[in-house]
Amino acid sequence: MDATTDAGAWAEHMLRVLQTGIHARLVGCSVVPPLPRPKNTLEAMSHLSVLLSECEDLLAFEQVEKSLQQENFVVKEDGNDAFNYALAVQAVHALQQELHAVREDDADPDATIVASPDTHPWHKRVKDTIQELEDRHADEMAQIYAQHSDELEALRSEHAADEAQQARDHHDQMETVRKTAHDELESVRAGLHAEYTASIEEMQRSWSTACASLSRTIDDLHSQVASHAQSMAPVSKRIYALHEVIDALAAERMAVQVEVRTWRAKHAAVTNDMASLHEQLASRQSELAIRSSRLNETERQLHEVQREMECTAQAQADMDEMQARVAAAEAEVTGLRDQLRALEPLCAERTQLASEVHELQKLVSMYKDSVTHAQLEHERTQQQLEKAEAQRFALEQELAERETELKSQRKSRAPRASSHDQATRIAELECELNAKAAEIEDGDTRLLAVMKENKRLLSQLKALKSDSKRALQDVTNAKTVTGIPSSPTKQRMGIMRSHVA
Repeated sequence: MDATTDAGAWAEHMLRVLQTGIHARLVGCSVVPPLPRPKNTLEAMSHLSVLLSECEDLLAFEQVEKSLQQENFVVKEDGNDAFNYALAVQAVHALQQELHAVREDDADPDATIVASPDTHPWHKRVKDTIQELEDRHADEMAQIYAQHSDELEALRSEHAADEAQQARDHHDQMETVRKTAHDELESVRAGLHAEYTASIEEMQRSWSTACASLSRTIDDLHSQVASHAQSMAPVSKRIYALHEVIDALAAERMAVQVEVRTWRAKHAAVTNDMASLHEQLASRQSELAIRSSRLNETERQLHEVQREMECTAQAQADMDEMQARVAAAEAEVTGLRDQLRALEPLCAERTQLASEVHELQKLVSMYKDSVTHAQLEHERTQQQLEKAEAQRFALEQELAERETELKSQRKSRAPRASSHDQATRIAELECELNAKAAEIEDGDTRLLAVMKENKRLLSQLKALKSDSKRALQDVTNAKTVTGIPSSPTKQRMGIMRSHVA
């Protein structure tokens, strides 16, 4: 089915659907009386476009009628609205007449407020506009149909040329195959005939030689019998012997005849085989003809699919590139599969190494946590040390200021200050000085303790770093020379856990 037939069937189907819908909308019955089939696709498309326009006009008419019923309609001098309204009025009147004819009733139950088209002053102008639009639409449809007809004719001619070229190529291939088979059959037949002819000629030559020797022997015997009549007794014996020889030769002749008959039977069998080969060749030629017809049908379907898909050169290039990529990917997958098969014996080693690496990763994470904790302790200790040093420096400055103040007070000895007050002040200053000295000593003690703790944490951090390096080295060098994976010893792992603890 070509594109024109498909378009015609679609247009006829849509025409039937629209006619059924309009009839059911206006008449109230979904059963449409039999309608004449369109002559061609152009007529169906024209009728379909007219029906679609009528549907739009009916919708516009329904809106106008609703507006009139609501008494809010204002008549405008618009050509398009007037045209649509006129078409709607014409369609309604035509359908009302059809309904009246179907129901066979004098009264019109579907009478509307729409008057006759002749009452409008612009009826003639609407008719002229309709005629002009119909002529323009007919010209456009004729141009479109002619254009599509030319394109369809070009496609058909191209398809016919392709099919003719394919038929010629297929006929040439079939002729080549037939000639090759015929040449092979003729060569086999000539070889068999030459072999059988050579065998028969060889037997005939041997038989002729035997007959000639026998005739010569008989002639010699006759001459000897004629010349030596007196020696009949020994001659008779020799004659008996010759008769025996003749009988033996006759038996040999019979054997040769049997062999000749055997060769003739073989020749007949070979002839039958050749006939069966001819029959097989004919059957294969018929099968080849059937397959060629199937091939033509498949090629036709393939051309249809190709025309439907509208493949381009770029798509074909992309397909080739994709096929090349798929082939490369398949080759790569094959290589990876081979590598995977080669690496299958290492699965157990990999599993063991994975478990050990997991354990070592846990230890390393513990080491990292310990290192982080040690670094935090070191930073906190460093901050405390700096704070203690700042406090010590402040206390030393305050102590120096108090000593200076005490010396100045001792030198001045103000007359208005009593000796008791001065002694009390000196005692208070000495107490404060002693307290500050005790605080300085406590700060020094704490500073020494913090420095010791800092040294201990630094040594522990160095030990953890060295242990982590050894663990990473063990993970890196997980295989020995023999291929057996090596793991850290239990003693080293115990040492690591003790360091972490």
